[in-house]
Amino acid sequence: PLGVFVLLSVVSSLVALLGVYLRSQSYGISIIAAALAGGIPFYYLLWKRKTRFEKFQRQFPDALDFIARAMKAGYAITNGIKAAADEFEDPIGTEFEKIIDEVNFGVSFSDAMKNLANRIDNPDVKFFVVSLIIQREAGGNLTEIIEKLAYIIRERFKLQGRIRVLASEGKFSCLILIALPFLVFAALGVMNPEYINTLFTEPAGR
Repeated sequence: PLGVFVLLSVVSSLVALLGVYLRSQSYGISIIAAALAGGIPFYYLLWKRKTRFEKFQRQFPDALDFIARAMKAGYAITNGIKAAADEFEDPIGTEFEKIIDEVNFGVSFSDAMKNLANRIDNPDVKFFVVSLIIQREAGGNLTEIIEKLAYIIRERFKLQGRIRVLASEGKFSCLILIALPFLVFAALGVMNPEYINTLFTEPAGR
């Protein structure tokens, strides 16, 4: 629950504020430390959310293929989703199970799919939901639609992988250029401290 993270944020801020102030006797540094510490629970929450969405995205093409195979075997789309929920682990298994639970409690299948799209902020999920809703209203070969969507998602993963490989050299060079002045400054501070101290102690250096 969000209240737990708010409480953790307040506790972390107070601990950081008191701990840093007792050591530094500086209000400014203590306030900065408290602000950074107070954000740690929310940084963790955002990291967990990102990790969950990325895992869902990796599972999604396999789940679509599984549903398509189930439909070829004669299952309805809801039964295919139920089988995928039983077969796959969290997060996709959990999310598909929520769809079936909502349908069993009287929510229409279209609304249950829309709820999935609202919970999972992913364009592939939205394409899947829109395809299902359009097919139920206008007809068409749903199995073929699902298979093609899984194929497109996998091809996009391959393209993104190629882009990351091609861009990695430029990113690495950029990181080196950014870090180089700080590394040189640190090295000079170790090898010749008097030279670096001029920047802080002499008016010309400042």
